Amino acid sequence: CEQCEENTYSEAGADFCNACPYGHVSDVGSTSEDDCRFASEPEEPAEVNESEEHAEVNESEEHAEVNESEEHAEVNESEEPAEVNEPEEPEMSEPEISSVRQSTTLTWGGTPQSAELAIDGDMETASHTNCAWNTDIWYKISFDNVQCFDEVEFVNSYINYNAFRMQDLGVYVKNSDDGEENLCEVVRIREDDTVEGQTYMVSCDGKCGDSIMLRVRHDRGKYSYMACIHIDEIKVYYAEKKDDCDAGEYKADYGCEECPENTWSEQGASSCHQCPKGQISHAGSTSQDDCHLQECIDPENDRDGSSYRGVVARTRSGHVCQRWDSQSPNMHKQKPSDKPDAGLEENYCRNPDGSNWAWCYISEGNSPRWDYCDIPACPKDCIDEDDNDGSAYRGKIAQTISGKTCQRWDAQTPNKHKQTPEDKPGHGLEENYCRNPDRSEGAWCFNGESNGPRWEYCVISNCEDGDDMEGDDMEGDDMEGDDMEGDEMEDDEEKEIADCIAGFYVVESGNGVYRCERCPENSWSEEGSSFCNECPEGHLSDAGSTSQDDCNSEDGDEMEEDEQEDEQEDEQEDEQEDEQEDEQEDEQE
Repeated sequence: CEQCEENTYSEAGADFCNACPYGHVSDVGSTSEDDCRFASEPEEPAEVNESEEHAEVNESEEHAEVNESEEHAEVNESEEPAEVNEPEEPEMSEPEISSVRQSTTLTWGGTPQSAELAIDGDMETASHTNCAWNTDIWYKISFDNVQCFDEVEFVNSYINYNAFRMQDLGVYVKNSDDGEENLCEVVRIREDDTVEGQTYMVSCDGKCGDSIMLRVRHDRGKYSYMACIHIDEIKVYYAEKKDDCDAGEYKADYGCEECPENTWSEQGASSCHQCPKGQISHAGSTSQDDCHLQECIDPENDRDGSSYRGVVARTRSGHVCQRWDSQSPNMHKQKPSDKPDAGLEENYCRNPDGSNWAWCYISEGNSPRWDYCDIPACPKDCIDEDDNDGSAYRGKIAQTISGKTCQRWDAQTPNKHKQTPEDKPGHGLEENYCRNPDRSEGAWCFNGESNGPRWEYCVISNCEDGDDMEGDDMEGDDMEGDDMEGDEMEDDEEKEIADCIAGFYVVESGNGVYRCERCPENSWSEEGSSFCNECPEGHLSDAGSTSQDDCNSEDGDEMEEDEQEDEQEDEQEDEQEDEQEDEQEDEQE
């Protein structure tokens, strides 16, 4: 038996020492939690005020003289016993968990594997839920009061195939009063890439609430295994509530929260400022300088392109847009003076009337009068459902699953490698962003720090269903009749797929948007064609040809001469046949 160390205690028969609550201390060999006391608890004032030295000084004749001096008065004011002895505000003790629950409890060997087993401090016990498809599997720790959380650490109890059952586990901070739920991180747990055995550290970055929730869901067709939660142990690390929020944050009911995308804040702000209309910024932006014009449309936040303020000025059919302040060649009511907040500048594509996408009038005539524009979708910082290995990911996450900063792909330190942008130009090896240039099982990067593994996978969440704009999203109500004149109202089908001019053909560019592309060399198309026709064999044409007449023979004049000679030979043969027939008829007569 060993004696328990300071700040711990044990009862009779214990096989380990319990730590005192957060902010408490105890003597060596303490036997009960009652022996733990606040670390800031002051000593008795009597011990300070009644020291022998102090008594001697007070009783000396010299002391009377010194007391009368101004210098001594100043010293007494700065070292008054009342100030020395006044106890400081006691630190908050570690919050106690009021309850811990899980969605379902697996019974194993006749023993329920309850949630309490994951917070009992014993790595030999584990909590397990039942497995299921198409439903949320969760694990929730609740507190009596609102707390702010720095990190959540948990240990996955499996390293075999069961590790996949916790794939894409989300860690959330929740508030029961308003139902608000803030995501800390999504963890991509894998059996072939574990950290410190199976330990995962998730940053909650000071988010505040009264509960921590771990949640995972596996839908059929998207995952190979049903969802379960298998945890040996979980720990919660608390953060102090801030009096003033940092730049990029705002003061919420439960502490400081990060400003969402397209907003910004300065130090100590109580709210976030919105970027000017049409401008975007990353979450946590600290200045209006972080707001910038967008050259793409984010379908998740702007499904109809009404906030687009970019400079694309060409329709999906290849036509140049008409200026909004012009009434020629198409007269209209979408005037900058009537709609000053719609961004009707120059001839840039806009959506001033709540249509299905950004559009413009066509400057090259009035048939058609207008068309939608082909504006690219902004890259998403998540992995699409059909991207099983993350090889198409082009987001800006640059941190590994264990929190290591990624190494730049164009750097050879601290790790030498062959995955360079020059050798693999089509794999998006930019900066130090997570990528999958070698068909691994997920996006990854080399470790940019000197310690730890050479490389690791990255934690990148899956894009939620419905983020992408489908083709039928472009259907529905047309432009309002009050805003459009005469025959400019088009039916849904014409809006969906516009007719291309001659020399072009229709191409689907995704997000329910179609565009027109020029026919390549040696092909041609008529107006409204959805494909290009090839020129006859041996004939050539320029790109964008509009008729088969534009296809010229490959040998030029020689081919024409050969054709003329062939025609002459055919005529001669016909004349000879006619003469022979006439001779035969004469002989018969």
